[in-house]
Amino acid sequence: MMKTLLLSAALVAAGTIGSAQAFNGAELGLELGLLNDTEESVTNYYGGVEFSVYREFGVALDARSASTSAFSENSNSITFHGIYTGGPAGTRVGLYFSGDSFDDVEVDVFGAEAGYNFGQGDVEAYIGSGDYNDDEGDLTFFGVEGSYAIGSGFGVIGGFDYISGEVGVLDLTSTKVEIGGTYEVANQVEVFGKVGRLESELGGNAGSSTVDDIFVSFGAEIGFGPNAGLSFSPRNDFSNMPLLF
Repeated sequence: MMKTLLLSAALVAAGTIGSAQAFNGAELGLELGLLNDTEESVTNYYGGVEFSVYREFGVALDARSASTSAFSENSNSITFHGIYTGGPAGTRVGLYFSGDSFDDVEVDVFGAEAGYNFGQGDVEAYIGSGDYNDDEGDLTFFGVEGSYAIGSGFGVIGGFDYISGEVGVLDLTSTKVEIGGTYEVANQVEVFGKVGRLESELGGNAGSSTVDDIFVSFGAEIGFGPNAGLSFSPRNDFSNMPLLF
């Protein structure tokens, strides 16, 4: 069901984008990460595009691909966002459909998101319900992230992500907390660095597997268009679930 909805949304978005007149923005990014204990490296490539379709309504389509030193396969995700910006100044709300895949694992998520820009800073949050491998489990997703410009091109960023639910006959709980800084090296071009902690547990009657690790990451983003980027960050649920891949 969720796959069908996601595919339909993506097709509608593609047709709408093809005929849309108001280009809001786009984004391309690259992030390189390293887990401290396992010394596993992860490379994330992501990008997206956003258009206005009718007055305060807009759509966005983004994609992300992650490769890890531990596996030969990549995890991939695609997300469709429906966005409304007609509320109080600086606010935005939306609904999203996302599909993540890695090898023979698939997670489809439907959720809501909201954001607020207050000049020097921005904050956004999301909550979603996920379907693991076609009704083999249900997952709940929640997260919040923010940024604040402190001057001279520098800024601070932070984020929190939480996942809980069932993965087949196993229970999953995962938490990621991160904080970092940014620097605008040129107009709409930004580099960033982050440090954080990832805790994840996957268990059942036969025992459990855990990850409790510190990570660091560095990357760069390029924004395009009037909004110099996207209204909402690209979703990548697998980056918060290391025990699934």
